[in-house]
Amino acid sequence: MKSVRIFRLSFFLAAISLSLARVAASDFSIRQALISKPLPEDLKIFQKAYPDLIFFVSYDPNIDDWNITVRFPPDPDRGGHYESAEFYWAEGKLLPKEELENKKNYTEILYKYPELSCAPEKLTKAERQKIKAEYSAANRKTAPGTSMFFFDAMYSATNKVDMESHLVRTTFLGHPTRIHERIYYQFKEAEKKIKSAAAKDKELQAFVKSIKSSAAFNWRVIAGTNRLSLHSYGIAIDVLPKKLKGKSIFWQYETGRNPNDWMAIPNSKRWMPPKKFIDIFEKEGFIWGGNWVNFDNMHFEYRPELLYFNGIEVEK
Repeated sequence: MKSVRIFRLSFFLAAISLSLARVAASDFSIRQALISKPLPEDLKIFQKAYPDLIFFVSYDPNIDDWNITVRFPPDPDRGGHYESAEFYWAEGKLLPKEELENKKNYTEILYKYPELSCAPEKLTKAERQKIKAEYSAANRKTAPGTSMFFFDAMYSATNKVDMESHLVRTTFLGHPTRIHERIYYQFKEAEKKIKSAAAKDKELQAFVKSIKSSAAFNWRVIAGTNRLSLHSYGIAIDVLPKKLKGKSIFWQYETGRNPNDWMAIPNSKRWMPPKKFIDIFEKEGFIWGGNWVNFDNMHFEYRPELLYFNGIEVEK
């Protein structure tokens, strides 16, 4: 009889959570109907990319911006209570109220992906000079960085000790690694699909055998900046080969050898995962660093909002 009561209570709580999610899902359109100022279309991308989060949106006339309260799933390490965080849209930067006065110090979370639409070797001299200046050591230290407050709250990235309590020990294609518990399903789905495809694809099979390691969690700042790497969140992974065979893999490795034209190294001279490998990762919500101007061909990170923003669908 006791087990029946527990089941009914669990069912009741689940029904309440589902009802809240449905109300929140319509919260955008309901509140927008009451406000003449149009809701930013890009805001809906975050709701689509992270469907397990509940977004409560209202317009703050005092700030003249949209206020977003995000409710995160219960965290067992914090008593199993719902955690929430409050942000302002801030032109797509999702900033806490206290950071609004520093808005110029941050860039928007959403950006063009892939960043480079032409073959790297076809960049003009002027384009190369512009990229070189943008990624110079001096500019990287002072340039605005991507706002990470939303991700800090979602992944509980307050410090290394707290972060490690949310990591899962697993393997990727036979190599040990640690990833954030939130992306475990997507990560393992990508692995499963790669293994399945490799059984029929000789190029992919050979690539899998050539992998030396799969490094995910690493609490550190991005080289040349004061911003945490997404490896610190356990949502990025570097797939490293046993041998590079003279190929380029990471832009910063090339700046010393080729300071003026590192960004124009053709794809034929870069170490490249097979397209099928990249496609599978993207379908599971991971972007590939090889599509950045500052190429990082070993790097994949879980950013479904960027894929949706750029019209790339993700498996649900």
